Amino acid sequence: MSSKVGLWKRLARHYRVWRLYHCFVADAVSIQRVTKHKLVHDFLGDTLGIAADIGCGPGVFVRHMSARGHLDTILFLEVLEHITDDRAALREIHRVLRPNGRLILSVPVPPGEVNEGEEWGHKREGYQLHEITAVLADSSFEVQKFAFAEFKFSRRATKVVRWWRRTTHLPAPIFFSWIAYLDHLLDSSKEVTGVHLPTTVLLLARKKQISE
Repeated sequence: MSSKVGLWKRLARHYRVWRLYHCFVADAVSIQRVTKHKLVHDFLGDTLGIAADIGCGPGVFVRHMSARGHLDTILFLEVLEHITDDRAALREIHRVLRPNGRLILSVPVPPGEVNEGEEWGHKREGYQLHEITAVLADSSFEVQKFAFAEFKFSRRATKVVRWWRRTTHLPAPIFFSWIAYLDHLLDSSKEVTGVHLPTTVLLLARKKQISE
């Protein structure tokens, strides 16, 4: 690895650098910010306790990681679809959460991409609401809330960003992500009903005790 590439990778780990980058560049994070981030903050509430953001990059919602074995809150956002054995991952999360601990999970809603050949590619398109609810129940979690996010204009923004990157081999300018703001013009029931082609479903689940 060249020293220049190594420097960029080290800088990318810093939260403020990450925030600055997303002031200028459109990618999945800038598109998600339009409709999804508020829902995550609403689900989190004001009390995190001891929290971990798994698969968080530089840490978007939670920047306090704990080495202790019992966590109050775990965020697991846009990660499960990358894991071959999704139930094993959720069982491990169940193990480290305290009794009645919270899991905030987001997964894609089909249709979506599958690229199993890549090490961290999507192993599945995503989950319909009933499918992810069943997977969570099998892993001893009880869903308390859910909401859909990133609707048809967010999908359009993603396609434009991918087209730009494929055509120019350059980062996409931030204004491409602004297409996603048109989602706010859609009817307000969309977060509950899942109409208008949502890209993501977000769930708040509580750990259930496994019966002896």
